[in-house]
Amino acid sequence: TRTDWGEGWSLATPLAQVDGVGLLSGNGSNAMFGPIAVLGSTSVSNPPRFVIIGSSSAFGSNETFATLPAPGDRGYLSRLVSNNYGQCVLACGSQTITQFNTANAIRMAAIAAIGPSHIINQMGANDISGGATAATVQSRLQTMWATLASTGAKIIQVTYSPTSTSTDGWTTVGNQTPTGATVRHAVNDYIRTLPSPISAVLDVQRVTESSTDSGRWR
Repeated sequence: TRTDWGEGWSLATPLAQVDGVGLLSGNGSNAMFGPIAVLGSTSVSNPPRFVIIGSSSAFGSNETFATLPAPGDRGYLSRLVSNNYGQCVLACGSQTITQFNTANAIRMAAIAAIGPSHIINQMGANDISGGATAATVQSRLQTMWATLASTGAKIIQVTYSPTSTSTDGWTTVGNQTPTGATVRHAVNDYIRTLPSPISAVLDVQRVTESSTDSGRWR
């Protein structure tokens, strides 16, 4: 957290901090959300406002506040929208869709308080790497999408980037060995069909893979 920005954290009644006054404690924690809401006036009536949900890459694990282009924005999805739109990142490393579907009360309460126009979901990569079948991941996504869509926000689903091992630190494509590629490709293909209730697909896989369905990083 950046205490000079008035950020901090609390283990008790997190939503109570939305309307708090003054600085919160500056103790650090890895499993935490960024500012829940920044309220103010804009020159645009009813502007787009985003909530980002996901696991480590959406949270920005192993990144720092100095990551460019926008210092303080951690996670590639946050940097995607932060220079243009208000956004709140409700992501956490190692999270799975199953964990969200099992216990989402606080996060859904935060979403209700924010009132986003769009929700970008990246969660699901850990379900795939954890050994779930494509059909299971699809079923979990449907349950999650229905919960998110109940807020009235438009749901944007991210496709999942490749995962691989490498014998040369990922400096070449040829020395990579894909992991979990079959399930990942099947789930991504399903997402691209734009199943209800999602409104759009952010096709990250197509950008990050060396070639279509190679399972290797570009």
